[in-house]
Formats: sequence, structure tokens, C-alpha cells
Amino acid sequence: MVELTFPNAEGEIHTLSLEAGKALYILGPNGSGKSTLLFQWARRRENTKLIPGNREVIFPESAVSITAEQAVVETRNERNTISSANSRTSSGHHNSQRWLKAMLFRLKAREDFSNAEYVRQDQAGNEEMKKKLLEEMPLKLINEAFRAASLPISFKWDQDSVLKVNKSGVDGTYDFNEMSDGERAAFIIATQAILAEEGNAILVDEPERHLHRAISAPLLSHLRELRPDLAWVVATHDVSLPRADPLGSVLLLYGKEPNGWRSEFIANVWQLAPAVSEAIYGAREKVIFVEGETSSLDLPIYSAVYTNFTVLAAGSCRDVVNSTSGLRSMDQLHHMEARGLVDRDNLPNAEQLIAKGVHPITFYAIESVYYHPEVIDNIRELSGSEASLEVLCDAACAAISDEDMKRLAKDAAYKAFAARISSAVPSFSDFDVEAQDLGVTANPSQIYEGKLGYFQELVANGNWTGIIESFKIKSLKSPKRISDGLGYKSPEAYETVVRRRLGSGPINRLAGALSA
Repeated sequence: MVELTFPNAEGEIHTLSLEAGKALYILGPNGSGKSTLLFQWARRRENTKLIPGNREVIFPESAVSITAEQAVVETRNERNTISSANSRTSSGHHNSQRWLKAMLFRLKAREDFSNAEYVRQDQAGNEEMKKKLLEEMPLKLINEAFRAASLPISFKWDQDSVLKVNKSGVDGTYDFNEMSDGERAAFIIATQAILAEEGNAILVDEPERHLHRAISAPLLSHLRELRPDLAWVVATHDVSLPRADPLGSVLLLYGKEPNGWRSEFIANVWQLAPAVSEAIYGAREKVIFVEGETSSLDLPIYSAVYTNFTVLAAGSCRDVVNSTSGLRSMDQLHHMEARGLVDRDNLPNAEQLIAKGVHPITFYAIESVYYHPEVIDNIRELSGSEASLEVLCDAACAAISDEDMKRLAKDAAYKAFAARISSAVPSFSDFDVEAQDLGVTANPSQIYEGKLGYFQELVANGNWTGIIESFKIKSLKSPKRISDGLGYKSPEAYETVVRRRLGSGPINRLAGALSA
């Protein structure tokens, strides 16, 4: 068990207990103090091995080029450098080729010791020990780690203590220092883990540096399996790493203040609903859950407007409510703020949703924001179209047929009917088996006639704003009439321009008032 302490923003000391074989992932935006915290832990604890983010990956040569005495001195110097107050900002540790030379010496020395011990056990006839020694040969373990990470590379020493590389598909061998930066970065992480003393904590700052996420995740996973006696602390921007480790815990850092860190600790992210866990991986203090899928074109609208939020697609309206409530109810989250945004489309229980932190947007559906008159007018000025805003909105209304109104009125009526029934369904704890009915009246014909009459009135009056606020326009010919009038080939081309302009004045002011 490794205990790691740090002060919170109020100066109170927090203690995290990390079991051997388990990993703690530190997530947070740039400037939140992830590297500073790792260096603080490395300075205060002797049984840690720090792999810093600004690590040098250039080896001056492929051969062991220092003596045993020099290696001991360099290892001691490395420890002393980390212990200094300015270790995180000094180049002596981040970019030390002497440190890399010492690591290469230790690897060769461990290999030579294992070979000598194998000879002794062979002479003693100890077959079981010989087998164990072969399985634990350092280069063999490094080769296995590279295979696990889908890196088609193996290593071996030649007679002159030069580390040689054999790469699949390449004839012959080449010197170790001729590998790519990513391959050398993977080698450093693997070697440090394999050579670490038993019970150590490995502190890795940004393992994804120089490495594709398809490599860093399986590499770390394999090394944890290889060294179950080690505890791991990984500071990263790559959320695929904690996602790939269901037993890992997460420390969210929001920022470094004079007294300490604003932070949250979550020990059981894997037990949470997917949308809630994604919010935690986003590592921001403010989260907005919205309807739809991650591939939805609506997400760029929300993301551009709510730049200080993590915006996540949660699925249906019910999923948004559940995700928002789930994150808000987590006792261990003291700083994270969760909200939800849902399409207005005939929600009968808007006040109840708002009480839960879920707000209906001012449009029937979020994609309608593309065709709000203010947005159309902004793009009209950009495109140089000679058509007036009034002409464009009139054309959009004229494109709506009687069949369109009947179809969309039915769609709106159905959603209103379903929402009214759904809102009346009690929770399991409130379910009364003695009840005779739900206590709700919903007349489909009456709802439909009301929607149709209102739609017809909006069209007759040319009220395009009212239409986009009350009905789903995506399937109409109206978007095509507007994009044609503005000189764009298709509604999709027009919407692309809108998304690119989301940061501009009128569009952003309008989008900023999305929720009621």
C-alpha cells in the first residue's frame, strides 16, 4: 500500500491510499498542476520512480558507455535533482542524457546478473530456478511489452554491449538509438517499470507523449500485469487510459492555488453510468448533458457556446435527466457542477426538469437554431445575398404544404401525448398497486387538432420564428429554400458555415440564450 498526500485549496491535507497493482489516473486541463503534484510526490517519497513529461528520448549512443561507478553517481544525482525545490522546472532532470546512459547501464547490468545466475543454477541442476530466470530476463520482458503494444520490435545485446533492434519487415538489425521517438519513449517507460524495485510507485507524466494512444494504453496495461507489486500514478490528457482500466481510480485536478489543489477523487468510475463517467473523464468543473449521440451535428453548437463546459451527448431526454441527477447526487464530487439541456418539444413537466438542473431550450429542437431569423440574417450579410430576410422567411413558410402541416402536427401531438403519459408514470417506490388509473387525461384527437390549428395560423401569418420554436423543421423543404436563397448548394453546406460562425456576434448571442 502506497499513501500519497497533498493539500487541497484550503490547505487541508488529503491522503490517497493506492494498492499495489492498481493505478491512479490524474486528469485535468493544462495548468491544473498535474506535473507539479507528481514532482511533489517524487520528492517526498523514496520508493517512487518518476518518469517526467518533458523526458529526453534521444540516446547519445546505443552502447553502454559509462562505468558502474558512474552509473551509481548518476542514479544518486537523479534522486538529488528530484529532491530539489525547482526540480520540475530545471532542465537537469527533464533533459538528462546522463540519466539515460545510467538507465541503459542498469539494464545491461541486470541482464548480465541474470545470465550469471542462470549459469550457477544450471551447474546446480536447479531446473525450476533456471526456468524462472529465463522468464524474467529484462530484455525478454521488454520484448513482450512491445508485442503487447503492437510494436513489431525486439531487442538484443551484441558482443560489444551495443543494444540492437530487430524490426519486423526489416532485414538485419540496427542500432537502438536509430529508433523513432515514439519507440524510444515506449522503451523508457517499459525499462523503468521492469527495473523498478519491488513495491515502488511508478509516477508517469503524460505517457502519451511521443506515443499514439493505441500504443500507450496496451503498453501500460501489460506493464501493470507484469509488475503487480508496483503502484501506478498516471497524469494524462488521454482519457482512453482510465477508460481501459476499469479498476483504476481518478483524481480530477481543476487548478493549483496557493494553498493546494481544487480536486475531486473518484474511486469507482467504472460503476457509473457511461455518460456520468465521461463527464468525470472530461475533467472540467462544469458539465452539460445534451440529447443525441456523440456523432450528432448538434454538439458543435453546444460546445461553441458553452466553451467552459464539458458537453456530452447522453442519449434521450430521460438519459439527460438521469445523467444530470446521477452526477449531482455523487457525494464525493464537491466542485463539479452538472446541468442538462433538452429539446423543448412539448415537455409538460418543464418546471420539474428545471428543479433537477435540466433546462428546455427555447427551440422545438436544437437544429432549429440554424434557421433562426437572426442567424439567417447574419449569414445573408456574409454571403452577399440580395434576398431580404423577409423574403427568405416568407419563402420558408411558403414551402410548407398542407401535408407537411398535418404530418408535423401529428408528430408534435404524439410527443405531447407521450410526454404527458410518461410524466404521469410513477417511480417504482411510488407505484400504487391499488390505483385504478394514472390520473391523467390525454385526448389524442384534441391534442392533434390544437397543434394543427396553431401550425396553420403560424404559416398563414408568415411567423417563421414561431414555427421553428414549435415544430420540427428538419424534414421540410424550408431549409432548402433558405440555403438556396443564400447561394449555398445545400442545407448541409449552409449549416457548416453557421457552425464556423458560432463565435461571431449575433449568432453567439442567440445561441447563448438557448435555454429558458
